[in-house]
Amino acid sequence: MVVVNANIGHDCKMYINTGVWGSPVWDEVDLVIDADVDNPTNMVEGKKRGIGSKVYSPGLNDPSISFKLDNDPTDASFILFAAAKAAKSTIEIAIMDGDITTSNVEGFRGVFHVENWKRDEAQESQTVWDCSLKPAKDDGGNTFQAYTVP
Repeated sequence: MVVVNANIGHDCKMYINTGVWGSPVWDEVDLVIDADVDNPTNMVEGKKRGIGSKVYSPGLNDPSISFKLDNDPTDASFILFAAAKAAKSTIEIAIMDGDITTSNVEGFRGVFHVENWKRDEAQESQTVWDCSLKPAKDDGGNTFQAYTVP
């Protein structure tokens, strides 16, 4: 029997931790319009004589979270993202397939830098910010990882 995940994107949620890693205080980022979590593996190119083609081996993963954020400069989450970008500081995010207060909800958690913070002013749509996050170097091991609510 095949089990199909019935979640749709509308059920997913993004959170900012305003506490610390060990005692998180999760605030929902309700300005998120669409989000993508990506974790591609870079391929390391190699060559071998006699086979006439390049060969590849898996290298490092390159995770990221990208999303569109509604334009509301008065919102606390918006202010945190803008400040993290301006200061080149980190921000802890969880992106989950449901409410983070519910046991067994799954998603990803980590400490990130704001990589992209671009305002999109398309003529026939609402003004939004195109944002992307990349994992930050964190000596505590709190980098991008799968997370299940206990």
